Amino acid sequence: MKNATKYAQKIKKLLGKIKKEAQKDPPVEVQGAVDTLLLGILSRSTTQKKAAEALARLNESTVDMNDLRVTPVAELVQIIGVNYPRVRPIAEEVSTVLTGIYNQVHEVDLGFLKALGKKAASSFLESIDGLSEHANAFFTLYHLNSSAVALDEQAYEYLIKTDHLPEGTSIEDAHKFLRTHIKESDAGTLSSALKVYSKSPAGKKEMRGTTDAKKPRTTKSTTARKTTKKAAPKTTKSKASPARTATKSKAAPKKTLSKKKHRR
Repeated sequence: MKNATKYAQKIKKLLGKIKKEAQKDPPVEVQGAVDTLLLGILSRSTTQKKAAEALARLNESTVDMNDLRVTPVAELVQIIGVNYPRVRPIAEEVSTVLTGIYNQVHEVDLGFLKALGKKAASSFLESIDGLSEHANAFFTLYHLNSSAVALDEQAYEYLIKTDHLPEGTSIEDAHKFLRTHIKESDAGTLSSALKVYSKSPAGKKEMRGTTDAKKPRTTKSTTARKTTKKAAPKTTKSKASPARTATKSKAAPKKTLSKKKHRR
């Protein structure tokens, strides 16, 4: 990424500004690698607490992970909750990811990943069909104990619109950049704080303000336009024709009364 150092400094400065927001979305511990991955999927659109509650409903409604894998998406939507944020795409990701894991290892289990080492584990995660960048980063941070910042769509949009990442950066490249420039001890705090702050009134205002600033300004002319009524064309009397003038100028002949002779 061009100017990587500059953007890394901007994000570190942002972390200092918003880190208190992370208290509103504290991390939730779950047992098992697959449960951690599912929590990463479910927390894409809400807090970890609400995601953990949805995960508990999934586990209570199915026998095991294999049973959860074959559960129809429509049924998953009902279990997670129809009012859950972005429930349909999240239910689809749960189904697709569990099937992707099964197709590779012939069971729904990820307990072996820690033994592979970070590089091999990362390659395996990237090979799972349908796994979002958010869930990948979440699992990397909380199960593999490796630096990764889980960006949901809103947090990613915030970083782009407020120029904390270059315009045109993909969400995949954003995750890679944060993985290499944010240390593990700060990654969880930044993940939670960004998710909360980007949805807050202050965060939304920052996004709107930056977007408006990029728009070309329409300047009004300094002098107000005066709407003047057009004067009606003057109606000039037409000049009288020479003939008429001549006629008028000639005085009418005076009638002379003939004197009557008085007869004597």
